[in-house]
Amino acid sequence: MTRGPTNEERQMSPRKVVLVTGGGTGIGAATARELARTGAAVVICGRRVEPLEHVRGAIEAEGGTC
Repeated sequence: MTRGPTNEERQMSPRKVVLVTGGGTGIGAATARELARTGAAVVICGRRVEPLEHVRGAIEAEGGTC
C-alpha cells in the first residue's frame, strides 16, 4: 500500500475536486474515500441518500472534504 501525501504536499499542490458517481457503495465508495485520503475534495452521488450520507460521514471523520 502506498502512502498518501503529507500535509505539506497537500498545501503545495492545488486541491482537486473529484465527482464520484455511485459513491455510496462498493467500488465507488472505496474510490471516494481513497481520493479524499489523498487530498481531493470529493463530490459523491448515487441513487440512495442513506449510503451517501454514511460515506460522507466516514470521509469527514477521516479528515477529508466531501
